Amino acid sequence: LCRLIKLHGVSDNVQLIGELDSPLQAVHAGDLFCLSSLTEAFPVALVEALQCGLVPVVTDVGECRPIVDDTGFVVPANSAQDLADALVEAAMTAKSRPSESIRAQGLKFGLSSMCDEYQDVYGKMIALSSPAA
Repeated sequence: LCRLIKLHGVSDNVQLIGELDSPLQAVHAGDLFCLSSLTEAFPVALVEALQCGLVPVVTDVGECRPIVDDTGFVVPANSAQDLADALVEAAMTAKSRPSESIRAQGLKFGLSSMCDEYQDVYGKMIALSSPAA
């Protein structure tokens, strides 16, 4: 890996940080998040990355597009060139993107939001099953 980093001239942009006590340390150290899946359902890792303020670069599979919304980049699955182009653009613009809005987008899909939605559903079900007063 070290040889490839030198070969491609990216030594100033790549850090090999070794073993960490928590993967969360690595996530917070990053600027962007890439999910290059061919299939997905609901990518929890994407939501977690958004909640950390990382610019997302994802393929258009599963629920990735609505989760990302306008906070990052969504490219066609199976298009390495589109993914590479989006990663370059994300890397060049990551510092200028407001991480607060990215975090807010991630929080829309967080545990608290999910609990609120379940409570609403259960409330409606109870109201429908209660006899009319």
